Amino acid sequence: MIDPAMVRPGRLDKLLYVDLPSPPEQVEIFRTLMQKVPFHGSMDSDEMREKEAIEILIRERGDGYSGADIAALVREAGVTALKRTLGALDEMDDSAGNRAIYVGLEDFLTVLDKVRPNVGLGQRKKYQNLQSKFAGLPVGTVASDGASEVNVQRRQAACAEYCPRLPNSKRSFYNQTIY
Repeated sequence: MIDPAMVRPGRLDKLLYVDLPSPPEQVEIFRTLMQKVPFHGSMDSDEMREKEAIEILIRERGDGYSGADIAALVREAGVTALKRTLGALDEMDDSAGNRAIYVGLEDFLTVLDKVRPNVGLGQRKKYQNLQSKFAGLPVGTVASDGASEVNVQRRQAACAEYCPRLPNSKRSFYNQTIY
């Protein structure tokens, strides 16, 4: 949240609201983070199927996850794979040789139950209300990119009621900023 003293004139010139990533954006973040992580799969096609399955998992169960939360998922999946491999090595004898560590779908399934989103639903609503407040919209409405027809009609009605009382020089400015 932002301290009201910080938004007084002369302090912060621009306020920018950056929402949590959408499911396609989350998948792009995931792809970027997974470029150097070894996947479990004997062939390229197996590896591709594994990646696609994890991407679907991120799309379906990743609501509310930020980029940092997705990075934590990838990191924890790597730790889970490491623990799994080290546990298997302890059970084997010394003649088994070196085993590579691969991250798989089962690691992500385990981690998704452990790593939760840092921004809760209540906090998301507060930030959306804060965005509406600083965008000049009534609190509880959505910004112009998702404004409903009802909100547009309310703003037009408010302008029609308020604009005739303004001097001509300010009336055109108000009409431009309200729409």
